[in-house]
Amino acid sequence: MSSRTRTRRRYDVISNLPDTVLGHIILSFLPTKEVVATSVLSKRWRHQWCSVLDINLTNGKDNRGNYYPIELDDEYTLFSFNEFVFSVLLKLDSIKSFHLKVGYGDSALENRGFPSVVKWVDHVVQHGIESLRLTLFTSIDMKLPVSILSCRTLVVLNLFSMFVGFSSVRLPSLKILYLEVCSFLNDRDLVLLLVGCPILEDLHIEHLELIFFFSDSICKKNFKSDPL
Repeated sequence: MSSRTRTRRRYDVISNLPDTVLGHIILSFLPTKEVVATSVLSKRWRHQWCSVLDINLTNGKDNRGNYYPIELDDEYTLFSFNEFVFSVLLKLDSIKSFHLKVGYGDSALENRGFPSVVKWVDHVVQHGIESLRLTLFTSIDMKLPVSILSCRTLVVLNLFSMFVGFSSVRLPSLKILYLEVCSFLNDRDLVLLLVGCPILEDLHIEHLELIFFFSDSICKKNFKSDPL
């Protein structure tokens, strides 16, 4: 049997799978850029990616399951990436998981790129998001979009390098919270965050920073907590 025949048969097996298997099982494990690229395979695949409920904006992962960040090193790359994400979000009716891991080339790109991140988060919060993971490699901690803190559907929240500031918190469905290299204005805000998660089951904190203001000076306190 020729290799071409074997390849055709393997492709036919995949093509004959139900849409639910293609959309929610196979495509859900791929980075979103690769998922969208499957639209060129055939007519059936053209809109198949629109049924995916998980948005994975990473650069793949290694053998240990660690995700690589998408590097946004210049204006063109940043613009193209932002346009891609907006176009994907506007085509999806429901979004259950949103995973973003990016690094910016410099502070100017950070300032241009982060407003788009806020808009993406606001969008997924309005579309039934259950799992949200934000990892931003920036020179300073970016302020957490406040819409997250009143999301009634959110079950898992994973934050890296974010400044968490807010006036109120209501996360009635949140069960798992990861905070890594995040900062709060003071310990009171951290307590208010936890109080706003009435059914929280798992809390993981690592390299948390609390900032206390005393007149014209800023005193910073760092601590590390082992996962509960």
